[in-house]
Amino acid sequence: MAASGRHAAAQDASPVSMAGHPLVGAWVVDRNPDDHTDPPTAVVYTADGGWIDPVLGVAGMWRATGPHSAEWTAFGLVAQGAQGYFALRTSAEIDEAGQTFTGTGTVTIVAPDGTVVNTIAGGPNSHGTRLRMESVEAAGKPFTGVPTWEPAPPPGGTPES
Repeated sequence: MAASGRHAAAQDASPVSMAGHPLVGAWVVDRNPDDHTDPPTAVVYTADGGWIDPVLGVAGMWRATGPHSAEWTAFGLVAQGAQGYFALRTSAEIDEAGQTFTGTGTVTIVAPDGTVVNTIAGGPNSHGTRLRMESVEAAGKPFTGVPTWEPAPPPGGTPES
């Protein structure tokens, strides 16, 4: 009987559990706190490693890198794919209370033919605030933790008065 060339081996590092990780849940994310015209988005981090931004139609995956740290990769189309796609790669630290995170990463823009068009390294910095459950009695009040923004004027013009 011949021995198989395949074998299983334990990984060198113990994986960090994601099920109880403080990143799991829904977050309001300010993708660029320095740009006051950029509205926030919503991101859901699932216990099985899914990363979903239903506002922007972007999806990806995340993994825990420590008890209060994580990294994620996400994919989204640019102009419904006509101008290619972007690859987001981010690492973040979650505060001890599990209510906010600060992240930094890179964005790579790739043309439909696979050519890298642009890479923004060392940014954008992002800030996340856990979306909290609020009762119906909170009607008429803004959500806690959602940043404000100034809508950018329409391209090629100024806002109408």
